[in-house]
Order: sequence, then structure tokens, then C-alpha cells
Amino acid sequence: MDSPPPTSTRNSRQSGFTLVEILIAASLTLILVFGVLSAYLFLGRNFTRLTGTQQQDVKARRALRQFTQDVGTANTFTTTTASSLVFTAPITVPACATTAGSPTVTCTSTAALAAGMTIWSVAPITLKNCATTNGNATVTCANTAGLFPGVVIAGPGLPTTGLPTLPVTVSSITNGTTFVLSTKASSTNSGVSLYANVKDIPDSTTISSITNGTTFVLSANAKATTSGLTFYTTTTITYTYNSVGGTLTRTIGGAPATTLLTDIDATVTSPTNGFAYFDQFGNAITATTTVKAVEFAFSTAVGTSKIGTKSSYRIVSPRVVVRNSAPQ
Repeated sequence: MDSPPPTSTRNSRQSGFTLVEILIAASLTLILVFGVLSAYLFLGRNFTRLTGTQQQDVKARRALRQFTQDVGTANTFTTTTASSLVFTAPITVPACATTAGSPTVTCTSTAALAAGMTIWSVAPITLKNCATTNGNATVTCANTAGLFPGVVIAGPGLPTTGLPTLPVTVSSITNGTTFVLSTKASSTNSGVSLYANVKDIPDSTTISSITNGTTFVLSANAKATTSGLTFYTTTTITYTYNSVGGTLTRTIGGAPATTLLTDIDATVTSPTNGFAYFDQFGNAITATTTVKAVEFAFSTAVGTSKIGTKSSYRIVSPRVVVRNSAPQ
């Protein structure tokens, strides 16, 4: 007779962690969390620094571009100090139209104009398919639109040397295809182009008022009905560096000042913030009448002392920009 199998006993001990294991796991977790947090703060600061640097660089480049455009067109310097630069610059107003006997002018924009400005017009007109006869002052062309008595005219068949010594002008307009010169033609030609330099308004004409964004009124009536005219005037542009506020502002004419740049660090001395002036040989000067180049140097800073950035910029006009980035 077989005996029964032995009864197996089960060890029912419950599983768990010892205190040492818990301390080791907690230490590893803290190290991991500290590492992740450090990396997050490091990346966050670098991102803030990068963003600040990019924004600062964009602002600086815009200011430099505006400065070179303005100074590159300067006619006369009137104020040249370390903190202020004042000069006159031309303004071009294209695509204008006038009506004979009327002071009203329409253009694409009057944004840069102001009452009291002296203004003049020049419109080169090409007269096509013209015919001249030697010894005859009468000229026929495809169209005489835009011409009026007194307009200077030149081209094949018109005298350029000898008598008369005065420029050849339009004496009168006969009709839409024929006009009379102030002197006789010097040769016979047909199918040629003549060129007229139209000054549609009298000398010393000023702007009486600005009607709206496309229309203004002159102090004198236009001489002819003309379209496609270009009007010219000048305005005063002022650049001011404020060492207290750390700003660079630009003022055109009588308009409010516009802030071009902020965060200029007034404590930086290399380069020294502000304007400097040079003659044609590159020598530093102070006399306004001999200025041939203008320099504006500045250092900017953004952010806090821990994550801020500083860069230095230097510009020499006209139309030459040197950017010297020197992070500190």
C-alpha cells in the first residue's frame, strides 16, 4: 500500500522595501529632478538671452538703416554736436498732377509735406515724332500735351551753339500738335524726339495748405495742365541722443519725434555713445560747413545683469554701415 505524498508548506512572507532602499531611491529622484530643473533654467536663460539679442539687433539695424538713408541725402548740416544732429534733406513727391490756372495739386501722397515749404517741379517730357525745318521756328509733333510758353526744349534740329546764347524755349502753342520756338531750327528733321524740361510752377512757390493725404494747395497757380510731374522740396531732420533716457529719436519737419532706439547703455565708453564728424580726409572736425561724414556710435543692453546682452554698433555715413558686435 502506497504512502500519501508529503504535504508542502508555503512561505507566505510579504514583499516590501527597506529603509536603505527608500533613501537611495529618494536620493536618485532628487538628483534627476535637480538635473532636469537645472537644464530647464539653463535653456530658459539662453532662450531669453537669444530673444533679447535678436530683438536688440533688429532695432539697431532699423535705426542704422534709417540714419544712413537720411544722412546720405543731406543737403546742409546746421547742428553738429555729440548729442544732436540737424540737417536739411530733399523730399521727392512723384506722380503729381496740376491744372492750368489752379493752385491745387494731387499726388500719390502728401505725408512728407507741410504748409510753408518751398516747392518746385520738374517734369522731363519727351515729344515724339517731331519735324523741324531749317530756318523755321515752327515744330510739329505727335502731341504737345504738357508744353507751355517758356519751357526749355532741346533735341535734333535745335541750335546748341552760337547764337542765340539763351536756351531754346517754347514761344507759343499753336494747337495739339504744333508749337513755335523762341528761335529758328538749325536743320530739317522728321520723326525725331525732342525733350522739354517743364517747370510747371513759378520759382519761390510755397505750399499754402495740405488738403488731405493726396492733395495740397500752392501759393501760385500752375502754368499748365500736366500729369506725372515730380515735385521737390526740403525738410529739416533732427537726430537726438539722450544719454539720460538712453534713446535715439528722429524728428522730421514739425512732426512729433519718433523713438528709433532704446536701451542705449550710457555707462559704456568704448565706443563712446553719440555723434562724431569728419572731413573728406577722415579727420575729426567740429566745423559744420566742412562735414563730409557723420558717425553715430552706441552700445545697447537688454535684460537683467545676469541674462542681459550688450553689443556695440558704429555707423559712418553716407551709405556705409559698420556693425561691431562686442557682447559683454
